[in-house]
Amino acid sequence: MTSRINRSLAALVLCLLCWPSFALAADPIDTFQFWRIRDGMSETDVLTQIGQPAQISEVTKSSALVPTVQGTVLREKRRYTYIYPSTSRNVDIYVTFEDGAVVDKAKVPR
Repeated sequence: MTSRINRSLAALVLCLLCWPSFALAADPIDTFQFWRIRDGMSETDVLTQIGQPAQISEVTKSSALVPTVQGTVLREKRRYTYIYPSTSRNVDIYVTFEDGAVVDKAKVPR
């Protein structure tokens, strides 16, 4: 009985871990929503406004000197792009983040 429960629990945990890989493609967003995205918006705000992207592209990871109260610190900067299909058939919407904040947005022809 106990091994049966353990197997069921293990199967449930495995399903939950694999859940993101079963996600459906993102719904197209209209161009009006593109204008709601502003530089400096957080990643969470963008996800709330227009939803999950169809694809995430990791552009670069680099090190940069960042001034702090204690002095200058070398830390890693992460830059990545969310790609959304638009309701227009020939354009995708790219939203680029650096360390979790929007730094660029563009409509890119397919």
